[in-house]
Amino acid sequence: MNEEDIWYLAYQSRDQRFDGVFFLGVKSTSIYCRPICPAKTPKRENVRFFLTATAAEREGFRACKRCKPELAPLHFQSADIPEQIRRALHLIENGFLDEACIDSLAQQLGITARHLRRQFTRHLGIPPKSWAQTRRLHLAKQLIEQTSLPLTRIAFDAGFQSIRTFNAHIKKDFGSTPTQIRNKANKESGIWSSIRLKIAYRPPYPWHQVCQLLKNELVENVETLEDHVYSKLMKIEDEILLLKVRHLTLEHCFELSISYRSLPGCNIRDLVTQTRLFTDVAANPLLLQQHFANSTFEKRFQKGVRLVGTLSPFQMSVRSILQQSMKAELATKLMRTMCEKVELNSLPCSSLSFVFPHAEHLLERIRDLDIPPEQFGQIQNLCLAMINQQIDLSPVSDPFRLQNDLISLVGLSPKIATYIAIRSTGYPDLSFNRSDSFRPWSSYAFLAQNGFL
Repeated sequence: MNEEDIWYLAYQSRDQRFDGVFFLGVKSTSIYCRPICPAKTPKRENVRFFLTATAAEREGFRACKRCKPELAPLHFQSADIPEQIRRALHLIENGFLDEACIDSLAQQLGITARHLRRQFTRHLGIPPKSWAQTRRLHLAKQLIEQTSLPLTRIAFDAGFQSIRTFNAHIKKDFGSTPTQIRNKANKESGIWSSIRLKIAYRPPYPWHQVCQLLKNELVENVETLEDHVYSKLMKIEDEILLLKVRHLTLEHCFELSISYRSLPGCNIRDLVTQTRLFTDVAANPLLLQQHFANSTFEKRFQKGVRLVGTLSPFQMSVRSILQQSMKAELATKLMRTMCEKVELNSLPCSSLSFVFPHAEHLLERIRDLDIPPEQFGQIQNLCLAMINQQIDLSPVSDPFRLQNDLISLVGLSPKIATYIAIRSTGYPDLSFNRSDSFRPWSSYAFLAQNGFL
């Protein structure tokens, strides 16, 4: 039985674990679907399989309006995809090609543009620009249908350079104008007062394990975890946002809710991408389970282990530094003190009233805080490095450079530097040893071996 036969069986059973791993195009209708689509199953000879939605669209297939392929979880985790291509996909997902060219992307990866295009076509069947364009379109359609944001705002947040280009591509790929898509969505579900988006994943998802990690890190009045909802106040470009990530077990997805006093000036895509990394929805539990089948922590991967990221890399980094020399309870208390002494009361909202300070503000008041000398110096170094743009904790940063910079500029141990780099960037293949036998998922192995999973 070849791979496509296995995929067809997965489609027949609507196996959620294969969602996003492949797409299938129905020849008679020129429509392509997710493997969980509820539509009637076509005959095997009437189906074509594709690794990506982009590849299906390049062959003339249109997205199914029932299963909405644009909502499928991403799938970067394949041992057959070279590390440079996985890194390229990660950068593109974070908007690298919205303002930069292919040559710049190749330079960032340390390869030629020609080699990058050749590898993309070989392993994904599409060039990098096509992948980037499809990701823009899918995010745009999701924002059109699931939010009340102005269409102009959506166009630029999704990465389009002009309204004209945005309108033309939406019409071409989805058969309707942005206004028509929104009007139909409003008739079906009504206009929302806040931005809400659903982010799908492949089950199983170990939500209880993730909650345990989050509970250990919660800072009172900054974030809460109640039932299946993680809530957090954030300050981006002087605007206070309330983010809620709700786990919808039966739907195999998370709902991201963004509430604001005025329309946020930040790019909505950045928040969506950060949430994807935070929840590690791109992970493929089946592949991970097979890869770690004979390891000492095999049982952990049978329940769908996830690489838990963070919505606030700087906050997570400061906590990681503090917990080198103190218990979690004391670190949490000190984190709360940082918020009270550095940040003014930000936005009374039930149990949430503070945001964690930015590097500039923390550096100004750090001497007023009772921090052990070694950790004081490391946090001070981190603040200075971020202010001087020597360290970038964002998802688009080079994980290997970040790991080295945290060691050389901040003075962290390799273990803590690696931990921070993994959770900040969400990169799945980072460890001390680049010859690690657990590659290309050495980040999971590192976290498991060091008691972080």
